Amino acid sequence: MSKSILTTIIGITALFALQGLWLYRTYILYIGEKGNTVNDLFKVAIDKELSNRVFKYKDPRNPTFTFKYADEMTPEERANLKGDTIDYKKLSDNGTARSFTEALSQLRQEQISQNRPLQINTLDSLFLEELSNHDLNIASCQIIYMDKDTLAIDSTNQYTPTGLGTITTKLTPIGLYSSHYLKATVQVTPTSIMLELLYTLIASFGITLFIIATLYYQLVVITHTQKELKEQETTIHNAIHDLKSPLNGVFVLLDTVKELVKGDTLMENFLQKGKGQVKRMTEMIESILETTRKPGKSLLKLEVTDLIEMVSHIKENADTIFPDKKYTFFINNKLGTNTILTDKIILERCLRNLIENAFKYSDDGVNITVTFSQTKEQICIAVKDTGWGIPKKAQRHIGSPFFQVKIANKPAQPGYGIGLCSVNSQIQKLGGVFHFESEEGKGSIFFLKFPKNRK
Repeated sequence: MSKSILTTIIGITALFALQGLWLYRTYILYIGEKGNTVNDLFKVAIDKELSNRVFKYKDPRNPTFTFKYADEMTPEERANLKGDTIDYKKLSDNGTARSFTEALSQLRQEQISQNRPLQINTLDSLFLEELSNHDLNIASCQIIYMDKDTLAIDSTNQYTPTGLGTITTKLTPIGLYSSHYLKATVQVTPTSIMLELLYTLIASFGITLFIIATLYYQLVVITHTQKELKEQETTIHNAIHDLKSPLNGVFVLLDTVKELVKGDTLMENFLQKGKGQVKRMTEMIESILETTRKPGKSLLKLEVTDLIEMVSHIKENADTIFPDKKYTFFINNKLGTNTILTDKIILERCLRNLIENAFKYSDDGVNITVTFSQTKEQICIAVKDTGWGIPKKAQRHIGSPFFQVKIANKPAQPGYGIGLCSVNSQIQKLGGVFHFESEEGKGSIFFLKFPKNRK
């Protein structure tokens, strides 16, 4: 399975997961909001049921229930007090009453319930009426009447509602001293929930479908583009690879002609330069192939390599490519020896790219210095020039395939942007690293560092 398809599947899965989480959170908020409403309506129904018991036997125009604040009473009235004293702070702390009015209601519950117990079926009817008046469509409802140990004494329904849309009220004390409790459990009809969340669901699924359609379209485009790029890559790779055969034939032909004109120094030098150019083209083709080749383990051909001879040979070829260039070239050898054990072909490709770039991206009068040094574990080769340098914004792209540096007020240079990319990949084969330092207008230093005595 390609990465683009896998990424799309992961994206769609994550989208559905987030969508589900968001809908779940919306549902929880909805149930929480309805739960608060149900709690309030349950207390209203309890107060109404109490009123029914009070006024069923008493004339509402001649109440026998009165109250006074303690600071409004005389000492004599307090001494002769036969009613109940309410400690509101204590009732508030234990949750029996949230307000003074509620405390009075609970006191009345305590007094009335002694002679006229709570009618749970009446409470059920009043509660359902309140729910209906507030457009709450209830599938089922149960009210449980409990004693001081919260054990059920009575209930309006044998089965407790459970499942989607179930709301359970808080435990409500009946009586000032919490000798009895009430609790209601209702189940809102799923249809009611769906209708409440209808527009949210429509918008949610609409957005989801749009995003999925967009991801699918992008996947189709990416897959099609990848297919085209792969076909183009294969075609280009084969075409570049096929160029090597005729160049090898030209190289052999030049060798043959050189044998025929043996003794003619001018012609021999001319043919030698031609061979150098053919070899350079072959190496350029190999570098292009290297940028398109999949990474993998490669075998190194280790041999004793003369660094001074290699650099001198590269400089001679550069003279052929840049015949009019005025420059100063230095070799600074701090190794104590001219030879090291390495893969000669790989190292020569790297140095050829760096030295030719020093010629290419500089004006006349440039100083080019190649320095060989070593540490306990590594060989370090530095190619320094006093050329144009690399602009700051371009430095992070150095080593990327087909990237060419463009410098203001300087002529564009021919090339394909594969040289430094090839250097980076080639030096890694030696187990080394490639990095550079550069400042625009002052030049650059390119470093090749790799293990010495590699076996």
